[in-house]
Amino acid sequence: MVFLLLLFLFSLSSYFIGVNLDFWFLLVLLYSSFRFFLILKSFKTKLPLFDVFSFIYLIDNVISIAILKYFFSDYFITGESLYVVTEVEEYLPFAFISMQSVYLGYRIMPITNDGWNRFLTNKFTFDAVILRRLYYFAGFYSLLIANSLDFFAHFFDMLLSSIGIAFFFIDRKKYFKEIVFAIFLLIYRVMITGMFGALLVVLIFLILFAIRRKILISNFKFFYFKLLLGAVIGGFFIVVLQNYKIERRTETWGTGSFSLDLESKGITGSGVYYLPTILRLNQAYQVSAVMQKVPSQVEFQKGNTILNSAVDAFVPRFVNLNKEKAGGRNKIEKFTNLTMVGSTSMNIGYLGESYLNFGKIGSFGFFFLFGIFYSQVEMFFTQRALTDNIILIFTPLFLESFVGSGIDFMLLFNNLVKTFVLVAIILGVLRFFKLKN
Repeated sequence: MVFLLLLFLFSLSSYFIGVNLDFWFLLVLLYSSFRFFLILKSFKTKLPLFDVFSFIYLIDNVISIAILKYFFSDYFITGESLYVVTEVEEYLPFAFISMQSVYLGYRIMPITNDGWNRFLTNKFTFDAVILRRLYYFAGFYSLLIANSLDFFAHFFDMLLSSIGIAFFFIDRKKYFKEIVFAIFLLIYRVMITGMFGALLVVLIFLILFAIRRKILISNFKFFYFKLLLGAVIGGFFIVVLQNYKIERRTETWGTGSFSLDLESKGITGSGVYYLPTILRLNQAYQVSAVMQKVPSQVEFQKGNTILNSAVDAFVPRFVNLNKEKAGGRNKIEKFTNLTMVGSTSMNIGYLGESYLNFGKIGSFGFFFLFGIFYSQVEMFFTQRALTDNIILIFTPLFLESFVGSGIDFMLLFNNLVKTFVLVAIILGVLRFFKLKN
């Protein structure tokens, strides 16, 4: 924690002094390496959910554009699609310090792991009847609307997967059929919709749970080597999945070939294979597009979009007909000069909305508070789990919106509130009928 704080203060002073881009590349490399080591180390003492989530933020907003600028700047120009709209020298320091801030905010609020430890080692009680009924209800509904992309389809998709993960750790032999069905339905949904988000979220939670469980129940020999090897294999898997995702969406949605666009730039060999993943992860394009328009053409919103999103999350659409629609299109059209073609979906992300409201320096403070906010959300589940064990089974449902930084706060608050209400209603109904019987 001390090193992180010192590096943050050093980065902040460098920001005000003004140092060259190569120096920022060095700081990013140093910080990223240390954070990666912290993730590996933290598995021994806790379940490092936000340690990993915030590292994904770092990849999305900082590491991706740093790689593109350092290794591929000859092939891209400022303003080009999926690259960056403003100069990297203007964007990178701001994004880097903001990503440090969110992790510092999270670290100052310690989270107890007693609930997680009991859950992952089966030292907890749960109602098997309720869980089975909920599982089959979610499975039936997901199968019924398998080709839908609305919130409820995604909710029951994730609900089924969350229970499937729980079955995997409770007794994978006893619940083998349920686990296989959950996997089948998840892959089936991916194949017919071309949407891979739920699959990646489920895999992330499953892997994090599995590693922490392994450490809790047995002696994990060659700990760092195995985790490092797993991280390399996982990274390669994401590249393979991303390339397949592009091909699948080309078939499903009729979009153009991404690899051909790269080859037309003269990029060949491994660059064609790995660049699609880096460009898709790169959130700098959307965030810098906001920086180009705000405040020169549109004033800073001073927290209004975030506050409105928090309030609207509790208001049904039939009450507020002007409630913003999910997907991020509204903010892209209003706060950037990017042109949205057809039904294309794009979002300014957490960092873009933070800048839109508070500017660069204000974002440093806001992301610090955002880190604290997440810690309180996770603390709620871990403390509640000490008296109501079943709550941790639904954690992937509630925390999935924190996994990446590519959505806005409207979607975050909306998902949290809707998920809380639906889970409360479903559990309430199931428990009522169980007591009645």
